[in-house]
Amino acid sequence: MTTIHTAANRLEFIQSSVMLGQLLAILLSLAAIGVRLLIGDALTGFPFLTFFPAITLAAFLGGRMAGITAAILGGLLAQYYLIEPINSFAETGAAGWIALGFYALTATIIIVLMNAMFAAFDRQRDSENRLQMALSAGGGVGAWDLDIASGLVTANEQFARLYGVDVARARDGAPLAEFFGHIHGDYSARVQAAVEKAIATGTELREDYRLVQADGTLRWVLAVGRCVYDADNTPSRFPGVSFDITSRKATEEKLRLLNADLERQVVERSSERGTTWQLSPHLLSVINLETGCFSRVNPGWTAAMGWSEDELVGKPFYDFFHPDDRDMTQEAWEHVQGGEAALNFENRYLTKNGETRVLSWVAVPEHGFLYCTARDVTADRALKDSEA
Repeated sequence: MTTIHTAANRLEFIQSSVMLGQLLAILLSLAAIGVRLLIGDALTGFPFLTFFPAITLAAFLGGRMAGITAAILGGLLAQYYLIEPINSFAETGAAGWIALGFYALTATIIIVLMNAMFAAFDRQRDSENRLQMALSAGGGVGAWDLDIASGLVTANEQFARLYGVDVARARDGAPLAEFFGHIHGDYSARVQAAVEKAIATGTELREDYRLVQADGTLRWVLAVGRCVYDADNTPSRFPGVSFDITSRKATEEKLRLLNADLERQVVERSSERGTTWQLSPHLLSVINLETGCFSRVNPGWTAAMGWSEDELVGKPFYDFFHPDDRDMTQEAWEHVQGGEAALNFENRYLTKNGETRVLSWVAVPEHGFLYCTARDVTADRALKDSEA
């Protein structure tokens, strides 16, 4: 369908020119009579047969009027050269009129079908143009369609530019690898696995990741799609859209940093003023970034973990977390020592009586100290694990 549609678009100049269409009809009709005369007696009794392909091609390439012209010329040529009496337009009796009527009916059906096909193509093209306008107005929205058998992706201009692929190649179909080649290395394997899972299971693809632009900058995109299957449940196509969410991600990051700073201020001020520090059910603490030791902890630690303030203050925080979480905690610690906030970082801590609790941390470094607030999310984590 796509190939025919493309061919039809490229032949619009013929259909828009009456002269070219008529010339095409004449040439095809002459070719049809020439072929019929060369065949000779092999098609005796079927005088109109070779004219049907000529009518079809004329209607397909030149439009309705070219098809009608080819049909009229074909009827006249057949009547003159192939139907008794030869070289004459004399009446041929009832049988001749029946054959001519059948020819006219068949030619009409061919022309109507060709015209209907091009009308459908025009509607599809108009629909695609409206969709393209809507996507363009959406700002950074790209539409794509993966043909699973060939591995080729056809995409609109927005998608091609977003993924750094030539627009013409994307429109005609480019290998999937060309698009994946611009996904940031931290996300490439994850996105590949998500696409494979969506194709295998029929579930929706919804992944956000970063793209490397030609100038080296990074943009965030959200890809959403779902696989289409044939009647025998074989994956055939994987259409979808990608949204440029760079601005949204930047806003979210600002909000996260703002919330982290508010968390830090809560910890800092409450530790100074006492009321919130004493009454908060959350585990509030201040850790020395140089030594890794607790400088201050609130009573929430004793209530949730059993450790008293004296047992915690002055002790390294890594004496209390689960040993299996050492590597991930060490990595997070190096990040906060480098000035990065830890947002919703989870690890396991040991209570005084040896139980394991999952804590979710927000920790913000400032002036040599790490201001922390932690929530006990053990029950939430257990519920998620049971539902997985």
